[in-house]
Amino acid sequence: MDKKLTIPVLRKRLDTLLKVVRYYGTQDGVTNTCATCATKLPIPIKDLQCGHFIKRGNQRLKYVSVNLMPQCRRCNHFLDGAQDKAAYYILNKHGVDTLKFLVENDFEWLTGTQKPLKRAELVRYYNYWLSENRRIEDKWKVSLIPKSWERTE
Repeated sequence: MDKKLTIPVLRKRLDTLLKVVRYYGTQDGVTNTCATCATKLPIPIKDLQCGHFIKRGNQRLKYVSVNLMPQCRRCNHFLDGAQDKAAYYILNKHGVDTLKFLVENDFEWLTGTQKPLKRAELVRYYNYWLSENRRIEDKWKVSLIPKSWERTE
């Protein structure tokens, strides 16, 4: 059991664990739609990415589930997250209070006053996203992460 993962290992694993977001909303475990595309055509899950409404640089919101959505490479990478459509997605899925929370919490990062995440916070996110990955693995009979990854303290 991974009793005491280091902060760099936790961060690296969290980046891997976030790939599970590609499965959010899938009806078949094989394809999904981009949260921001106008086309809404099914896309193979392997071709989707974990998009962030508030950019990944904001460590306080990087691992917050309501900040994340499945996005195609075009929207996430080439359209820089398709922010207008991403805001609309969050508004429709989570409500105005969540959208307001995300935008207000982005201010500390933009002004440079944001404190880095402590190890205990990273551990909470790690254990949460590990559970989410295991849930999706069980539901869709897929292998997303190494079986050796376990909860940590």
